[in-house]
Amino acid sequence: MSASWLRTSGLMIVLACLAAGCSGPKKIAVGGACILNSDCNQPLVCTMGKCHDACHTSADCPAGQSCITATDQSRVCQLPVETHCLYASDCQAPLTCAVDQRCHNQCQGDVDCPSGQTCTTTKTCAEPSQVDVNNNLIGTDGGVSGSGGTSGAGGTGSCPMGAETCSCYPNDTCNAGLTCASHLCVSLGAGGASGTGGSISASPDASLDLPADVPRGTAGVTSTGGTIGSGDAPGTGGSITRTPDAFPDLPAEAPVSIVGGTTTSGGTSASGGTTASGGSTVLGGSPSSGGVTSTGSATTSGGTTAMGGTTTSGGTTASGGSGGFGSGGVGGTMTGDAGLLAAETASFHCFNWADPGDNFQTGVLQPTGLSSTDDYATVVAKSNAILSGFQTVLGANAVRIPINETTVNTATTWAAYKGIFDAAISQNMKVIVAYWLPPGSTHIANTTTWNAMWKVVVDAYVANDFVYFDVFNEPSGYSATAFITLVQTWMTTFPTVPANRVIVAGTTVDLDVNQQGAALPNCLLSLHIYDNVGNTVAAAQAALVTHAGPYYSRTIVTEYRGASLFMQGITTQMKAYGMGSCYWAGLEGSNSMSIAQLNGTAPNYTLTVNDASTLAIIQSGWTQ
Repeated sequence: MSASWLRTSGLMIVLACLAAGCSGPKKIAVGGACILNSDCNQPLVCTMGKCHDACHTSADCPAGQSCITATDQSRVCQLPVETHCLYASDCQAPLTCAVDQRCHNQCQGDVDCPSGQTCTTTKTCAEPSQVDVNNNLIGTDGGVSGSGGTSGAGGTGSCPMGAETCSCYPNDTCNAGLTCASHLCVSLGAGGASGTGGSISASPDASLDLPADVPRGTAGVTSTGGTIGSGDAPGTGGSITRTPDAFPDLPAEAPVSIVGGTTTSGGTSASGGTTASGGSTVLGGSPSSGGVTSTGSATTSGGTTAMGGTTTSGGTTASGGSGGFGSGGVGGTMTGDAGLLAAETASFHCFNWADPGDNFQTGVLQPTGLSSTDDYATVVAKSNAILSGFQTVLGANAVRIPINETTVNTATTWAAYKGIFDAAISQNMKVIVAYWLPPGSTHIANTTTWNAMWKVVVDAYVANDFVYFDVFNEPSGYSATAFITLVQTWMTTFPTVPANRVIVAGTTVDLDVNQQGAALPNCLLSLHIYDNVGNTVAAAQAALVTHAGPYYSRTIVTEYRGASLFMQGITTQMKAYGMGSCYWAGLEGSNSMSIAQLNGTAPNYTLTVNDASTLAIIQSGWTQ
């Protein structure tokens, strides 16, 4: 074989490769799965199984992303899909799920964190924008304060992480002797010494975690001692003791009931919860130590009991009230404070339809099955197929859909995206339009842009009774008071939107609606509950009773998910209360936690069920 032939052949091979584009395997973009650095487009690096941008500080990262320390000690920009969590297992090592429900690096001091970040009180690295003046993570640490009542009612608005009645995520974030129950550090003490007469009325801070059906006396002398369960003496009221036989299904951390002492103006405060002459039953009782009472649950007809029991002066029992916290949740069907809104919320048999990468997106949202290149007709065709599956396969009559500024304020994108809502309406489905922040954000970046987004949506759908406006999903950076003000401003800005089609998120990540319910009596409310409150039937029921308070009849549980016992408890309680719900998620990419799986070729999609047993539990909680 001659050298000239080899040279000629080699040249021909080179020319053939150039013509065919012989440039090796296609490189992987940021966020794609990888094994080696060489798998990724330069200068990306492969760590934690994905291609990442390298960084020294968060300033090196795309907007909204933080610089984190990866498993191999390299510094990379945290991807949006790596940010949010509910459980420790949601975060990839070495990250941990912190109290703001985001994945953070752990630390002992600032030196352990990427440059520019701080080591917080919970020993996690965070951006300066993510902490308050006391170096607590924003979103859960400012929600409860003062000597009586919730944030803004008598305190500074800051509650040190781990302190009693302050926020927590797991037990190890609470100070010694305290337990994390429903996101608050509480003492499980049995109360103080017995008093000598007079009924005990819980102050708002003492009853912060009291289920609505725990008896409260409202006549006689108000106790001025310590809070129930805190270990302090109750002053001159009746004795405080735990009576497990009265509430057999309450978890160990549930508040105590009042069993001793007679009221000063008639009626005994026994375990059945009787009221004295003329006394209205109000969640939180008479104020003590500066607390502000809730205003949404006063009963009528004199001495009406809130949840069963008998009155001493001719009063009638509350509508539907029968018994206390019984074996299947709260006994009987309740009406709460909602009036006609009760039927409104109960009618929601709803699922979230989510972006495959979660709904916290900086760019255009693309719920599973949709594409950025879809025009209006394609979106309608795909949505019709998917929503038909929601109805026939899942049994849904409502869907919750995300929006953000980028999706709505870009005219061509919105022109296509609204096909989702139009398809749902054409199938007589209720639609919850819910606003999501970009990843890493805790506050609205630009109110003008945000209002412009909502104006587009309101103008398009305010006249359609199928559409509901979820003003702000998980307003984690706002105190309850600040968020209530924001919603009131929104309603003033959009006065044509009926209040009964406005959905108001609970505090921080939709954890508790008591303050919002009292301040916004004509609106619907949004609550999120996951099984980090405890994977037992009783813990799930108690969490819903506590965090919905007397406002359950106009509250929609717009997100919930968990293991079997939790799901049984939450759905049993929702059915007893007559509440509507939106499970997370009906459809979310290929996530196995999604109830449905997308099949087929666009636009002729079909849905199949991933978890039939969980779907049956969900459906068992529906009341209509």
